[in-house]
Amino acid sequence: MPYTDEEINNLIRQTTLPLVAKIVNLQDSVAELAAQLDMIPKPAASVVFKYEFPDFDKVTQIKGQLFHNKPNRSGQHGGARLHEWVLKVGVWTCPPDEIRKYRDGTVKPYCFPLHTPSNLRPKQEGSTLSQLVDQGVRDDIELIGCREVKGPGTGVKGTEANENQIAAITSSRELRFAIPDWLTIEWTNRFVPKGEAVVEGWIWRRQ
Repeated sequence: MPYTDEEINNLIRQTTLPLVAKIVNLQDSVAELAAQLDMIPKPAASVVFKYEFPDFDKVTQIKGQLFHNKPNRSGQHGGARLHEWVLKVGVWTCPPDEIRKYRDGTVKPYCFPLHTPSNLRPKQEGSTLSQLVDQGVRDDIELIGCREVKGPGTGVKGTEANENQIAAITSSRELRFAIPDWLTIEWTNRFVPKGEAVVEGWIWRRQ
């Protein structure tokens, strides 16, 4: 005896409804798993050491942070700190939508111990820093210094000063670089970073 249309529809519903319920439950499980995976801390993207400053045409963001700490030459109470003012510079060369993957830049941050011009003591004859001192540092420069290279991954034993890479902060709170040519950029934003030691910050983003 053939099935009626109503009986056929009932058989279809009885067969498909459990499958639909399983599919819905599977979708919910996948969404829950994806949410849990998003909560797992992701490893920091790897960065490399660069002795030279990246090609500026490829730079998408620069971030400068000025640290202030009382010098501590004893090595006690938090470790040795030889410099009162230190500028940390992060550089990003990745696409803008990938910047957040790299906390401090796509290369190891650049470190510039800074001093008042009267306390500059260049050690490399003919260097950019030495020439600046010989010619006389501009009156509007409040802090100036050269890049210091040290730490694992740099291939440098101990500490090495690169007197041809210079950073300076002016009395108008403008951050400038000589790497080796003076780089004057229009900063996108000035900010006060978090943390007691960080007293000032600058951000530049390629528009």
